[in-house]
Amino acid sequence: MGKSCHTGADKTVQEEIPMTRIGVALLALMWMLATVYAGEVAGKFDGKEVATEWYQAHLDCRLPVDGQTNQQADEECARRDELTQSLRTHDFCFDANEQEWAKCTADQE
Repeated sequence: MGKSCHTGADKTVQEEIPMTRIGVALLALMWMLATVYAGEVAGKFDGKEVATEWYQAHLDCRLPVDGQTNQQADEECARRDELTQSLRTHDFCFDANEQEWAKCTADQE
């Protein structure tokens, strides 16, 4: 009887660890969305600043370098994706030839 209780407890602890990581990741994502949304609602969208943040997140969304962990790289990838959506929402397009974000032109829409 003691063995089955012990096994059950271990299983619960093992199941809680991934759920905690998922919870932390979801909280970080919600925080990023809230900050982007708050800036948009306040009318403070600065395309140049958001593009600058996107470039940095894009660079940091790589294989871990300079002590960066896989988790940190994944967080930067998620941040880059959120910034991408924000730029697109504000009618910005990424020009692959110029490798930069700018207001969309008629042929890019």
